[in-house]
Amino acid sequence: MEALGYPPTLRASEGRPVVTDNGNLLLDCRVGPIADPPGLEAALRAIPGLVGTGLFLGMHPTVLVWDGARLRTLRPTGLN
Repeated sequence: MEALGYPPTLRASEGRPVVTDNGNLLLDCRVGPIADPPGLEAALRAIPGLVGTGLFLGMHPTVLVWDGARLRTLRPTGLN
């Protein structure tokens, strides 16, 4: 990741590495504007052992909101 220009920092809490429920460590990278998100996603996914990127490309943007009485589905205008 450092060779791609994104030096990672191990995420920690109270001085100990944060471990996911699947036993994975989390690395955080400071990232500015990304010129080629799909290219970066492909380069990151080519790293052995990398589980996810946090870029969330190709996902349909939907937010589910529960207000205690009903569920609302929010989507950007112009999407089905």
